[in-house]
This record gives sequence, C-alpha cells and structure tokens, in this order.
Amino acid sequence: MAGIGKTTLAKRAYNDPSVVNRFDVHAWITVSQEYRERDILFDLCYSVVPPTNEINQESDKQAADQLYGELMTHSSKEIYERRNQETADRVYKSLKWKRFLIVLDDMWSTDAWDNVSRLFPDDNKGSRIILTSRLTDLATYANPDGQPHRLDFLNNDEGWELLHQKLFGKRGCPFELEEIG
Repeated sequence: MAGIGKTTLAKRAYNDPSVVNRFDVHAWITVSQEYRERDILFDLCYSVVPPTNEINQESDKQAADQLYGELMTHSSKEIYERRNQETADRVYKSLKWKRFLIVLDDMWSTDAWDNVSRLFPDDNKGSRIILTSRLTDLATYANPDGQPHRLDFLNNDEGWELLHQKLFGKRGCPFELEEIG
C-alpha cells in the first residue's frame, strides 16, 4: 500500500542510535519500480566499499590506458559485464565478516531481489536487511521463513490523535477545529 509509512518506519529504525551502534556498515538503497541492476550495484559500492586514496593523475592515466586496451580487444558488453562483476566482488568482500545493515527501499520485483541478494554474505554475524515493498509476495519470497511486518492505515481516532499531537502538541486544539476533527 502506497503512503502508509513503510519508508518512514524503516528510516526510524535505520537512524536509531541503538541500531546504528550495532552495525559496522550501513547502507540505504532505493530500488524503485524501474530499477537498473548497475545503479543498485554502484549505489551499494559507494555506500559500503571504503574509499581509497590511490587516485592520482598517474593511476587515472593507467586506468584510461587499460580501458582503451579493453575496448580494442573486447566487446563493450563483455567490458560492461566484467566491470559489474568486479564491482559486485568489491561489495561482497567489503561486507564479508562484517555486521551490516542494508535497507532496500521500495523494491518491486523478485528479479531485483535475486540480483542484489547475492551481494550479501551470510556469515552469521548478525547482519540485517530491511526490505520495504508494497508487495507481500516479494517480502515472503525474500524471506520465506519470516513473517512480513504489515502496516495498516490508522482508524479515524488514531489519525486524529496523530494529527492533534503533531500540530498542537500539549497546547491543545482550537475548539472550532476540534468539532471538525
């Protein structure tokens, strides 16, 4: 169900200090309905692979020379696939033996889950993946042994109480609005 608070709930858990301190690595990846595997891969790489200080003019020239050589001897599809695999390996190795928390927000397909889940080592380190989705079948597919956490709409009284607290806090609501609410 759209707009019910899945992302908000996941953000609260992700940013909670008691949760943050339990994990070595954190990443928030928005997947969305129209996703590209490469985008997810590079978002994860950017989030979990430690940056290196090896970048300088000489290494840039070497990388350009290497890419030029590859372009002359391989198809662009082969290079693309090899670079994706190298990036996937870097993500996997960066997570290996670490306790990580990854949020995959707004996932829509089992294909997306299959493509990204292979990047997460299962080392029994207490790592966690939070997946938000409108699709219960996807949540069950991703964790067949688990029970998806379902969010329900607030009833009228709960909705009014939330609005009242957010807008007026302890001050109280003006009488004319109280009647409308």
